[in-house]
Amino acid sequence: MIHPRTLEITTIATCPVNCAKYCPQDKLGLAYRGHSLLSLQDFKRALSNVPKDVQIDFSGYGEPFLNPRCKDMILHAHEEGHTVVLFSTLSNITLETWNSIKHVPFKVICIHLPDVDEITKLKITQDYLAVLKELKTTRNVSFMSMGDIVREVREVLPDYKYSFVSNERAGNCQAVKPKKKYGKLFCYKLDVGSTQYVMLPDCTVTLCCMDYGLRHRMSNLLETTYDDLYDSEEMRRVLRSASSFADSFALCRTCLWTDNRLTKAGKASKKILAKMLDHLHLLAYAKAIKNSV
Repeated sequence: MIHPRTLEITTIATCPVNCAKYCPQDKLGLAYRGHSLLSLQDFKRALSNVPKDVQIDFSGYGEPFLNPRCKDMILHAHEEGHTVVLFSTLSNITLETWNSIKHVPFKVICIHLPDVDEITKLKITQDYLAVLKELKTTRNVSFMSMGDIVREVREVLPDYKYSFVSNERAGNCQAVKPKKKYGKLFCYKLDVGSTQYVMLPDCTVTLCCMDYGLRHRMSNLLETTYDDLYDSEEMRRVLRSASSFADSFALCRTCLWTDNRLTKAGKASKKILAKMLDHLHLLAYAKAIKNSV
């Protein structure tokens, strides 16, 4: 699978939709002290430092449409020649907003639906239902939820079935014990040709969408270019950590999506190790018998 270079756009400081326990907005709120909203002016300035081949995802750490200028940012990214992707709960969207952007050839649209357990709780308006009905017949659209969907949405999407597994946000989610991985780490986001950074409302850039605690801040796109982010001191430190056996600097050590040599070896390596241990035990046993004679 080919992963394009990507920049995820976080249009708001923290997201009031707050899909606790799977979206650690508490950690984001504690770590971020910049602008509460991404301005259209700053977005345009930052985007001017991003090559055209970089895909622009309106997703990041919160609901894009809670920023009233989100539609203008989407239109600008499209007009500048970027491939555009949208992940949204449709919170705060109107039919007028959707009609102004529906001509954009989104590569992917993923809509996060409200569920009966209120993990994701949204106000169901007539505009929301109207947009949802339009999206039902729009190409490249998928739907997801963290539980069974509410009745009003079920009436629009009668055949929808949910299947959700938490990615744990690299151990940032509530009541999650971070899993430590050892060995050299592998993740396509660590490759120069498929980075997937996240830009905050003040245009600071972080490592990826797992970094809700803002542990790895690369630089600011108002001051540097997308290409130069990979050569930032923070990114170099992350790459050194990921290339080591157990250096815990990189958040990647606790991410479910990263792979490593020890994992890749799998059952085969375990069998080899078991045979080696058996051989060593036999040698030790033989030596003990020899010494006792």
